[in-house]
Amino acid sequence: MERCLTEVAEDMLHIQLTQDKENEARLRDEILVCDNFFLIGSGDTTEEEWTRGKYEPYISERGQLILFLSEEEASQFAKRHDALLYGQPMVTSGSKSKVSSAIAQCRNLERIETVRIYAIPPLFIDVKSSEFRSAVNDSLSDENYKGIYVLEIDKLEKVLNTFDKSEQRKLDPALRCENVHQMYSDLISSNRIDPEEVDRALNFQVGFTQRFCTDIVSMETSKEALKKLLDYFGLGSYLYIYKQYCKELIEDLKRNPVVDNYTLKQARITTKEPFTLEEMCRGQDELNGAYVYGLTLKSEHRRIRVVISNPFGCVIGKSYDVVGLTPILNGGESKNEAEAQPDLPDALKEEVLKDAVEKQAKTIVPSKPGTRLKGTPEEIQTRQNYLIGYFKKRDGINLQAAEQKYKVLVEDPDVLEAFYLYVKDKQWGYLARHGYTPRCLIQELHYPPYEAYCIMIQLQSDTERTITMLKHRANEPQYQKGANKE
Repeated sequence: MERCLTEVAEDMLHIQLTQDKENEARLRDEILVCDNFFLIGSGDTTEEEWTRGKYEPYISERGQLILFLSEEEASQFAKRHDALLYGQPMVTSGSKSKVSSAIAQCRNLERIETVRIYAIPPLFIDVKSSEFRSAVNDSLSDENYKGIYVLEIDKLEKVLNTFDKSEQRKLDPALRCENVHQMYSDLISSNRIDPEEVDRALNFQVGFTQRFCTDIVSMETSKEALKKLLDYFGLGSYLYIYKQYCKELIEDLKRNPVVDNYTLKQARITTKEPFTLEEMCRGQDELNGAYVYGLTLKSEHRRIRVVISNPFGCVIGKSYDVVGLTPILNGGESKNEAEAQPDLPDALKEEVLKDAVEKQAKTIVPSKPGTRLKGTPEEIQTRQNYLIGYFKKRDGINLQAAEQKYKVLVEDPDVLEAFYLYVKDKQWGYLARHGYTPRCLIQELHYPPYEAYCIMIQLQSDTERTITMLKHRANEPQYQKGANKE
C-alpha cells in the first residue's frame, strides 16, 4: 500500500463517522490490492503447527478473521489476546492469496463471513471473506486438475519419513516424491497456487517457479533457490533428499568430511562383509539446517556408525554392503578391490573406529552454527534421547514435534543442560540471567517448565524485549497468585 498507515486510519475513521458508502467501497478496493497483510495464529496453536505453517488463524467471537496492515499493531493485538508461543506473538505476514489459503484451511470455514482489517485499532474496515477466496487462481478450471496425482503436505511428509521403498509405494505409488520438480508441481496444483505468487513471495523472476515445475530433469537450480522453494511449504529440512537436482548441493556434500563418506546398497551373495542395520536416528547439520541420518551397522567383525543424507531404502534389520568401506575378510585380511590397505593392529583399529564414531555422532545432533554441546558424544546422545522421549510421553506428540522442541533447547547448551537436570532429577541448578532463574519463572511467574527454560534462552538473545515481557507479566493480576504445576 502506497499510503501511510495514519492516512488509511483517518479514512476508516471518516467512514465510520459518516457512513460514506462510496468512500468505503473505494478504500476496500485499495486495501484488497495490498501486497502484505499480517495474520495471527489462534491461541491453541501448537509449536509443531506454527513451525510447519499449518495452523488455525485467529477468529473473533463474531466469526471474523482478523487481519492487520501493521506488524506492530498485529503483535500488540496478539499479546492482548494471548496468541503467544514462548511469550512471543504468533504473527506472520502474507499476501491476499496466503490469506485465502488460511481461510480455506479453517476448521469452521462456514462461520467466517467477514474479514476485519485493522489499520490502527479500533479503526477497521470489514470485507466479505468471498473477496479473499476469489484470490485463488480462478483462471485454473477443474479440468486442469483431473488426473493429477495430488500430494498434500501432511501426506508428503509421511512419505518422506518412510524409508522402505515398498511402504513408500503404498503412500505414493508413482514415487513422484523422489523428483523435486514433480513433487513441487503437485504441491502447487493441490493447493491451487499460482506459480507467479511463489515467484513474488520468494523474490524470483517471474516464470522461475513454473520452469522449475516443468523441467523435471534440471540440476541447475541453486542451493539457495531450492532451499527457498522447499521452505515455502515448510519442507526445507528435507533439502538433502533432493541433492541430485542441485549441482551446488552435490559439491557441498562432496566437501563434507563426515556426511556420505559411504553409501549403502542391498547386500548380495558376493558382498564380502555384509552389515545389518541396527539403529537409525535423525539430526540436522549445521551448514544448511537439513536432515542427516546416523546409522549404526554391525557385521560379523565390527560395529560402525555412518552418516548419510538420504535414507531412502534403509530398513532396520536388513543387510547392506557399505560401499567405500574396506571389508574385513574372514581370515582377518583387510582388502579392497580397488586398493589393498595395510592391516592394522586390533587395538589401533578400535581406536580409529572410536574416533570416527565420536566425530560422526556430533554431526547428527541438531545445533546452530558454532554451538558446542557439553559432554562426550555418548552423554550428548543419552541426553538427546531422554529429552525427546520425555517430550513424546509427556506432551503426547510425535517424534518430529519432540525433535523440534529439543532443537530449541540446543540453541543454548547451558539451558539444555539445566533443563535436562530439572526434568530428570528435579534439581534447579545454578542457571541465572539478568536477575531471573527458571525457578523464579516457574514458581513466581507461573510459566510451564519448558516455556520457562526457553525464556532463559530469550533473555540471552533478545534481552530487552524479554525483560519487558516478564515485567509486564509480573504485574498482571492472573499471575499474582497460585503456582503453575508441572
